[in-house]
Amino acid sequence: MLERGLLEGYDPARARFRTYLRLCLDAYAANERKAAARLKRGGHLERVAVDLEAMESELARCDAVSPADADALFDREWVRSIFTLAVETLRERLDAAGKRVHFELFRRYDLEGADAPDRPTYAQFAAEHDLPVT
Repeated sequence: MLERGLLEGYDPARARFRTYLRLCLDAYAANERKAAARLKRGGHLERVAVDLEAMESELARCDAVSPADADALFDREWVRSIFTLAVETLRERLDAAGKRVHFELFRRYDLEGADAPDRPTYAQFAAEHDLPVT
């Protein structure tokens, strides 16, 4: 009350001090309720700008999808997103554990080499990194 100068606004001719104090507290409580309601509607979230041009170019790269295929496309993209997050989490954990070579071997053998016609063998990786084949 002292910081905001609320005591200076008190006029004994208009009301008793007790009434004035109660009205100040009521106003404070009402403002707190409003603030809490704002948080429920996302008032605490940071707003992020959307790059519409990037979205449009991404959509232009995709073929037109029929409504029947929209669910399949959504499911495929959802699985791809989850898999990407899982691989990134694995990379971070292996980096933190000092096992960067393990992730690189996984990436090259399982992620990149799965469809390659000349997929490297365990023996080639072992020789390349001075590791046992097992």
